[in-house]
Amino acid sequence: MAHSPTLAGRVGHSPGVVLRDVRGTVGGGAQVEFSVSARSRIASLWRTALRRSGGPVLTSIGLIATAFGMAVASALLPVISVEIFVIGLVVKSPEVPWWLLALVVTIGQIGGKLLYFYAARGVIRLPRFLQRKSEPGEHRGRWAAWLERFRVGCQTRPMWTGGVLLLSAVASLPPFLATCVAAGWARVPLSTFLVTGLVGRFVRFAALAVAPGAMIAWL
Repeated sequence: MAHSPTLAGRVGHSPGVVLRDVRGTVGGGAQVEFSVSARSRIASLWRTALRRSGGPVLTSIGLIATAFGMAVASALLPVISVEIFVIGLVVKSPEVPWWLLALVVTIGQIGGKLLYFYAARGVIRLPRFLQRKSEPGEHRGRWAAWLERFRVGCQTRPMWTGGVLLLSAVASLPPFLATCVAAGWARVPLSTFLVTGLVGRFVRFAALAVAPGAMIAWL
């Protein structure tokens, strides 16, 4: 039958350190000692480790959030280059995982391009500052002719449609923004647009994210 433990305090040999042991007996008379001082030291080391690792983690979260915002902004405003931002971020902060950066930027890009996709379908109306300004009649005629050919190709050759969307998402040939508008206007299935866009953009940004490290390793 176990007896109630007794608390005894004693001053250790180390100056300025107070050690408190909890002593008790269990069945069979075995002595058990629990060092409160050791527990407090372990807890202190654990808290210190958390504080030291918390800084880089919070920094990485902030960088990833900034990358997502830049991706959405560049999707809506083509004058913003998210590619330059990705390369600069990888060079300055190599601790950010390349795959996570590529994934976040891809999601932001496709999320922004969906606005143009649905606007071309007539589902939503873009704000005035995102609407394309009117062009001379010759340019409008060429654009309309290209859209018509693209629409016919989408209806008759679905594999060709997927190939064009994938190539545009990876290499921006033709420009991805124009392809998003054409895909929406041609009534390309949303699943086809999302799959090709996500895969293509991830390949593009993953290549950009690993390029600086690969070049440094090669040199």
